Amino acid sequence: MTSFPTILGIPEIWYLRAFMILVLVMGGIISYYAYRTWRRTRLRPFFYMALGFALVSLGAALAGILFEIITAGDYLTAWVASASFTVVGFFSILYSLLTSSEEIVDVPGK
Repeated sequence: MTSFPTILGIPEIWYLRAFMILVLVMGGIISYYAYRTWRRTRLRPFFYMALGFALVSLGAALAGILFEIITAGDYLTAWVASASFTVVGFFSILYSLLTSSEEIVDVPGK
């Protein structure tokens, strides 16, 4: 087992775990609300925004799972997997911001 340095008597790995869980929860909340907005308005940019934040959040979770369970402490594999999801997620968010909102399929109530 790898020995981790401590901050205030708590191993640093626990701070990393806490922040990754926070990223996963906050990204999940943002994804949920963007998805709900897309379902309500059918504006395509909201779909891509929901997808982007979901990918960024899943990247954080995947990094933790790879590091803790599958690769048994291989930082590089976990970091590359997380960064890959993050990059694709950011491209999706960027696309959602640059896409025209005029592509309305069917807006209920209008």
